[in-house]
Amino acid sequence: PVDEAFALDARADDDGIALRWTIAPGYYLYRHRTKVRSDAGFDAGALAMPRGEPKTDEFFGKGETYRGQLAARLPGTPRAARTVLTVQYQ
Repeated sequence: PVDEAFALDARADDDGIALRWTIAPGYYLYRHRTKVRSDAGFDAGALAMPRGEPKTDEFFGKGETYRGQLAARLPGTPRAARTVLTVQYQ
């Protein structure tokens, strides 16, 4: 199942929301297909991700991928005690 191949953990801190994917062996995430949006409870900036490994894909062309794990950050300011994130990948 996708949630086992790409286990996601998200935690709020003083500077925004830290996101960490643990990626199962044999799987990878595409950088350009990874997006995170928040609802009105969090005023989010652009998702910050490290450089990935170069990959040429027959469908997507040249891009970057992540294997093993991906640590990203969604900077921003809370507007409410709770927020809902919409996370899209692959």
